[in-house]
Amino acid sequence: MNIEPGWEIFKVYKNLLKMLSEREYIISECEINLSFVDFCAIYGQELVTCSSNSSDRTSFSVSKNNGDTILIFISKEEKVGIKPFKVYCEKMNQTGIYRALIVYSKTITPHAKQLIQGSNSSSGKSTKYFFECFSFQQIINRAIDHEIVPKHEKLSEKEKEEFLKSRNLKLENLPKITVHDPISQHCQFARDQVIKINRLGDAGPYKQYRLVVP
Repeated sequence: MNIEPGWEIFKVYKNLLKMLSEREYIISECEINLSFVDFCAIYGQELVTCSSNSSDRTSFSVSKNNGDTILIFISKEEKVGIKPFKVYCEKMNQTGIYRALIVYSKTITPHAKQLIQGSNSSSGKSTKYFFECFSFQQIINRAIDHEIVPKHEKLSEKEKEEFLKSRNLKLENLPKITVHDPISQHCQFARDQVIKINRLGDAGPYKQYRLVVP
């Protein structure tokens, strides 16, 4: 089976925009619905190459209505190591945007992983950077789209308070879901949030609730 050059990165780009839109970042419907032909015509080799030295749509930012902004880095290199990681940090310093999402082709080297984990676990005490990392396959094969995965919704702080009060529950007594769960990662769930899961059983629809933990 022959696959058109650029088809994989096209799928990554489309699903990435869809995920960002679901996270409430401002993404136009035109971009989400872009065809492969139009994608190739607009971006040419820029996204097909996707090296850490590329610019334009291989590194771009998106924002929410509240002003929260995230930098996106797409790399088609086999391994993302220290060198591209430094390029990403330089770009973050240049833009003043210190939250980033890295989408990589195959692997992140152990040393780069160590630096990323160190940045994320320091809670701003020794570093200002925060990174999320997804492989191409994680973006293409979205866990949230699987037919057996129910809808997950984050409760607002007010909804969380009202839910706990109505059930006479303490937060720590809820069943748990970790921030490392594929659904949590996709939806950007954070520690101490309460998630409503809408399931369908033999007796009809019902809801379950989970506390997000590290």
